[in-house]
Amino acid sequence: MARAAKKRRNDHEANSFQQSQRKDSTTLDCELGTFLRWCRDTGIDVNKKVILWQSCSQQRHHSCQCDTQVRVHVGTEGSCIRYGMIAIDNIAEGEILFTIPRECLLHPDNCSITALLQQGESELQSESGWVPLVLCLMFEYTCADSKWRPYLDLCPDRNQLDLPMFWDRETISKELQGTGVPDVVYRDVENICHEYHSVAVPFMKKNPEYFDLSVHTLELYRKLVAFVMAYSFTSPKQTSESAHEESVDDDAEEGVDDEAEDVPTLLTMMVPMADILNHVAKNNARLQFGQSRLSMIATRDINKDEEIFNTYGELPNWQLLQMYGFVEKYPENIYDTVDLPLILLREHLEFELDDHLAQAKWNFLRDTEEMLDDNIIIGLDGILNKWETYQTLKICTMTSADFKKLETSFVDEDLDEEGEDGHIEDSLEELFSFDGLMDLPSPWRQLLMVCATKHLKSFKNTMEEDMMLVSEENSTCNASTLNRRQKYACYLRIGQRKLLVKLMQCLKTESGTGKK
Repeated sequence: MARAAKKRRNDHEANSFQQSQRKDSTTLDCELGTFLRWCRDTGIDVNKKVILWQSCSQQRHHSCQCDTQVRVHVGTEGSCIRYGMIAIDNIAEGEILFTIPRECLLHPDNCSITALLQQGESELQSESGWVPLVLCLMFEYTCADSKWRPYLDLCPDRNQLDLPMFWDRETISKELQGTGVPDVVYRDVENICHEYHSVAVPFMKKNPEYFDLSVHTLELYRKLVAFVMAYSFTSPKQTSESAHEESVDDDAEEGVDDEAEDVPTLLTMMVPMADILNHVAKNNARLQFGQSRLSMIATRDINKDEEIFNTYGELPNWQLLQMYGFVEKYPENIYDTVDLPLILLREHLEFELDDHLAQAKWNFLRDTEEMLDDNIIIGLDGILNKWETYQTLKICTMTSADFKKLETSFVDEDLDEEGEDGHIEDSLEELFSFDGLMDLPSPWRQLLMVCATKHLKSFKNTMEEDMMLVSEENSTCNASTLNRRQKYACYLRIGQRKLLVKLMQCLKTESGTGKK
């Protein structure tokens, strides 16, 4: 066993990050060809109307000994970066693009060390729930004869999957200030390090015949966490009771974690071939989970030469950048949002009111759980967390006398749940749409305006400066004026500013029936 561990270590060193970063396009073509043959041999059936493309900086195809056609293509930038899928014939809505046997999936319940991971299930519990999957990937990734070797050879390196968790702090704070991303990234990095040292390392030390800490390092762990973050799929976990039930889950798709009632335990997994597809908000395909096979289905008619896109869920740009390392250019992402931090509202309260009243209102919102979010979330059509925003604005703008009355009613459990709030909930959809904001009470609009104005000043650059950078980027024929990190950060800032500006424009509008 020790000899086997040493062999895995040598194999890993032979395929280290530094060497993989020096791979030329010929090697990549050969790896893709090997992967496609592996797909065929393992029963992954691909519709003859689709073909994989491989992005290449040089407009030529490097030859490889492969019986599967691959097209060189400059595609839409998405999580896969190097690869994607194109229709080479017209495809009808509902047509199956490819199917994948469940035996090809890679997850803790289907890997070379499943029994070991099941035995250690209780000690592998963590906040993320990903430790067993990452350990499974670490073992397979460093095992030369792994069943999933051709698939894992396509695993992107840090220079290819450039998530903010790999950026230096200076770049994060400079490029992403005001976007809400830095705090999330810092928390991710801290949690990854904590789970590696407190959960993964003790387990690996107990099983030296399978793991070697000089090979299965924090660096490798972080790389594979990024791989899971950007490429994994989530679906209800199959059990013996559920295996014979309805097999297709229309809501199971990459990056989606539905909160519907009676949802069984969710399983995060790697799905070869499915993760080749890139993401756009306006996707044309989605993954369906069947009892024995997974199927990628066309969700609309797809024309010849059109790229096939999956969706990772209804994700705003800040989350796409955090989890997948890319951003959709404005206005392509119809799910984009900007967070208006409530800390700005609190600072304004403390400035306008006496400290005691401001603190009392803030504590009331927290204690009654009326303020579940730390932000007012603004989407393309208006404010999304409407009830929380309604309660927050109402309480923050109350007079001292009205607030004391509310406090007393709450203490006496004498709140009129069927009163004004009980009836107004039905009208919040319209009230907090961009078109409805003009009918908010004037103090509410003023409070939102103050916070939005402050937040608009928190970003790097001005809107005009960022728009100029994008314009120069699009018109530059030679070297790019922005690196990839700067470009995506710029796209992110522009999209969020656009939403803030739209909010402010709607708040300035006066209505003839507007409340005062």
